Amino acid sequence: MLDTFSNWFVGAWQNRRQAYNNPRGQAFVHVIHSRVAEDEFRCTYTYHKKKSPYRDFHVKVLHNDGNILVKNPVADIYFKLQSGIFVTDTEVQVGHTLHVSKAYLGPNHYHVVDQGFDINNGTQLWGLEPGCMYEFDRS
Repeated sequence: MLDTFSNWFVGAWQNRRQAYNNPRGQAFVHVIHSRVAEDEFRCTYTYHKKKSPYRDFHVKVLHNDGNILVKNPVADIYFKLQSGIFVTDTEVQVGHTLHVSKAYLGPNHYHVVDQGFDINNGTQLWGLEPGCMYEFDRS
């Protein structure tokens, strides 16, 4: 299971189809997950036509009790294999911010909800509007 997750996770992704269909709703983003060690990946997220990523971080990917644990700098994310794809639905409070992470990883698609909300007043701090997700396809 860990090998399958890692093989699906590694690579280049983009949401060109989604961004072109709704240019005012979703930015065109390039995602690269490159393996830097057996269990470690560098993840970069870059807006189309920009030279440097707006996100650049490392994660460790580990097998944990029948699930996949992705240890990232903000909060651990657990994926489980469900109906042939890896799925996570995680909400973690860090300080005064609620981090919402939902993802669906298949061999050729990576759909992601990444949002942050102020705990005190419910204001959305980042991410697409509720009900929307990035729809990345393998490049």
